Parts: sequence; C-alpha cells; structure tokens
Amino acid sequence: MPKSGRNHSKNVFNLKRLEASKSDSRLSSRESAAEMLESNRTRLIRIEHGDVNPQPDEVMAMAKAYGTPELLNHYCSQICPIGKNNVPHIELSTFDRMARKGLAAIHRAKIAENILVRIAPDGEIREGEEAQLLKVLHILQSVEKVTLEMEIYIKKNLKGCE
Repeated sequence: MPKSGRNHSKNVFNLKRLEASKSDSRLSSRESAAEMLESNRTRLIRIEHGDVNPQPDEVMAMAKAYGTPELLNHYCSQICPIGKNNVPHIELSTFDRMARKGLAAIHRAKIAENILVRIAPDGEIREGEEAQLLKVLHILQSVEKVTLEMEIYIKKNLKGCE
C-alpha cells in the first residue's frame, strides 16, 4: 500500500523546516534543506514522514539550520529512550507567560529552601521527612522545567546565545 496518502503535516521536523523556510527560502524544498543538513532528500523525507527517527547529530543540524533549539528538547524528551524518562517536554509560550511562570517557580524554590533548612541540619533523613523531601523534589522539577523553557526561548529569540 502506498504511503503517499499519509498526513505528515503534524510531524515536528516537517513543521519546523516549513516554519524556518519563511525566513530562509532554501528550506522550502527538501532537496536544498537536505544539502544544508549534509544529508540526502530521501532520508529527510523519511524523517519528516515519521518512517524513521533522526539521529542526534541530524537533530542538532536541523535545530541549528532551522533556528529551532526546541527540536533538541523534542528529541530528548519524546524520542530518545533515555531522555523520555529524564527530560521534561517543553512547549514554548509567550515571554510574558514564561516570566510569570518563572516568578512563581522562584517563589516555590523559596518554599523548598525553607523545607531543606528545617530538615538538613542533622544530616539525616528522619521518619516523616520523606514527604517533605518529595515536595522539594517536585518543586525543583517545576523550576527545572521553567528554566529549560526560558533557556530555549532565549536561544531561539536572541541571536548569538547558542
């Protein structure tokens, strides 16, 4: 059965190339995009159709050529077997929204600081402190996610921050 009828328009690698083609016309064709990526058109088609996953070096080349550092996070959080369980998936939003989330994360970090100040002085985790440590862990994970969002946003929007 031919695969040409598949809808690959939701494939992130295809979407990011097409988005980047608005500012760099060389990316509008897979052939010239593949040349820029030092790959071949057939390989790029297979990646954009979802037939194969790109290799890490291919994702790095795409992220650089397309000006989309969020592709690195997508690969690590959604495709890489190790990263899927360890890297939070980031969805970029507007700067004002990220700033509000960042300020809230800073507030939560102060809560985590207070918890750690209370339970760390004796150098041991005592009965009843496990729940508090889990709360600290969840706070730190939320701070990590906001930090990653802001890092990707800054790299994407401020040239020279790679």
